[in-house]
Amino acid sequence: HPLIQHAAGNPWAHGRGKSHIRSSTEIGNRATMVTNAVYRCKDGTMIQLLGEIMPAHIKRTVEALGSTLTEFFGSEKPNYKQVDWKEATEKVDEIIHTKTYAEWRPIFKQFDVWHVCVTRFETMVEDEQVKASGMFVDVPGLQHKLMRNPIFLSADRGEPTKGAPDFGEDTDSVLVDLGLEWEAINKLRDDKVVA
Repeated sequence: HPLIQHAAGNPWAHGRGKSHIRSSTEIGNRATMVTNAVYRCKDGTMIQLLGEIMPAHIKRTVEALGSTLTEFFGSEKPNYKQVDWKEATEKVDEIIHTKTYAEWRPIFKQFDVWHVCVTRFETMVEDEQVKASGMFVDVPGLQHKLMRNPIFLSADRGEPTKGAPDFGEDTDSVLVDLGLEWEAINKLRDDKVVA
């Protein structure tokens, strides 16, 4: 986690070195350690490589990209502190952009490259994993699904039972709960303080 890395004096978290937290995230103008970054496929699908431990993941990632460590870094045992990560990231950006996610997925599986497809907000409700998790639920009276509470306590499902109230729908009950008398509530409404 970046906060822990920062507290420990990690150069990446402090913004020092060729690849760091403050470097650009713009595709084509960024420097990452390539095994744990987001890339855009030919079809526009964004994928996140999940190889957090770069030395353990770099060889199979480079092989999945159709290359070798020697071709990619100039050595079978590169000195990762000397690597031009901006150049390496540009190479990976270019290579990933040559295929669709449907083409990359079996390749990543074959080479055991840990990755995930980045779900777009617009399609999240229909995502296979989101559906399996039961993250969104149908609510009576609404034309769309709502997100349910992700925390489960005992038998409580934490699901919404109705949509948001209409403007001013709960004003009276809130003001009564606060101890106001009806005369005071009506004055607030007449003075257009509440709806």
